[in-house]
Amino acid sequence: MRHSTEILNTEMLRGMKSLVDALRVGSVSLDLEETLKAILDGLKSILDYDAAAIYLVAPESGQLRSQIVRGYPDEVVRFEPIPKGKGVIGRVLEGGSAILIADVTVDQKYVQARRSTRSEMATPIVGSSGNLIGVLNLESDRTDAYDSIALELLTLFASGVAVAIEKATLHAEMMKKRRLESELAMARRVMENLLPRQTPQIPGLEIAALNQPWSEIGGDYYDFIPIDSERWGVAIGDVAGKGVSAALLVSALRASLHSLARNELALRSIFRKAHRFFRGSFAEGEFVTLFYAEMDVKLGRLIYINAGHPPPLLIHKSGTASELLENGGLPLGLLEADNYGEGVAHFAPGDALVLYTDGISEALDVNDEPYGRERLVAAISRSISESVVSITKSVMEDVNHFSGSQVSDDRTLVILRSC
Repeated sequence: MRHSTEILNTEMLRGMKSLVDALRVGSVSLDLEETLKAILDGLKSILDYDAAAIYLVAPESGQLRSQIVRGYPDEVVRFEPIPKGKGVIGRVLEGGSAILIADVTVDQKYVQARRSTRSEMATPIVGSSGNLIGVLNLESDRTDAYDSIALELLTLFASGVAVAIEKATLHAEMMKKRRLESELAMARRVMENLLPRQTPQIPGLEIAALNQPWSEIGGDYYDFIPIDSERWGVAIGDVAGKGVSAALLVSALRASLHSLARNELALRSIFRKAHRFFRGSFAEGEFVTLFYAEMDVKLGRLIYINAGHPPPLLIHKSGTASELLENGGLPLGLLEADNYGEGVAHFAPGDALVLYTDGISEALDVNDEPYGRERLVAAISRSISESVVSITKSVMEDVNHFSGSQVSDDRTLVILRSC
């Protein structure tokens, strides 16, 4: 008896040493596959197996998928994922308790996966919060290969597996977060470089602009494009989407618009080419609303096309009358149709051209009532005699006060006034 106890203690010590060695690998390596392989290597030195697997619970389905397998034929692995209650592994997932089958040939519930398997045991892998995150399974081609002590050792190893999984998962999440933060920082720099750093000095015009992105990276875009000594292009747009994707789309929009506008193409041609480019480049559901006008400041005239954007306002000096600049067509990249009609507007000294995105006109208050175009016109009219910088700030403050904390979109406001 004493000799048997010494052998048992020796086996336990070997098991502990193997577990410690395996976890030491895990403490050095943050790679989950490498750590789990080391754990199975350590496990085999005290609990011999002909097949072994570590299964992890897929968070989205609650089913088990193998993370690492040894000794199983391909056709067995192809039957994954493993649902609750199916086979020894599925039963562990369902009941949350370890299972030992000394002779599978006499177990009526046993589901034969490997033809040569005669003994099998499996134990749950329990996370630090007490939830089951996987199953550790061993199979042997010998009958009575495992006993209760072997199952205790397997359970001990499962604790090490849980630590390795949670550590590697935490590391992967941290790396993912860092990559996302890096991508966001890059996209933020891209957007900062895409929007004008300051409004241009154009004789005969006062210009002011404000942009308030809702998230770290907004999808609003505005720009001023010099065409010749007498004409300037002015644009405002809104990309469907936010974040890195929106920054890339805005970058593409700006590049194509600058290229087409500076080639002095007709506006209809510019929009048709831009639409075809975006239609072929955008993913499903991606599109851009865009208003673009070429302004002849000396003649007091602008030619424009509005591709599905909230119509800019031409507010006259008196502040009592305004025009909506609506002529155009569908948003760029939305549908196959690429017909765009031009509109013409005239502005006299003191008139103001107001461009905005739907983050302003559709801003909601606590009762889900939209700010609307009428409030926008009224806010501008109240301060029409002030500088455009003051008007712009006053309007944005009015919108922000109206919506309070109910912010769900970027807000951009651009005002040009003839003087």
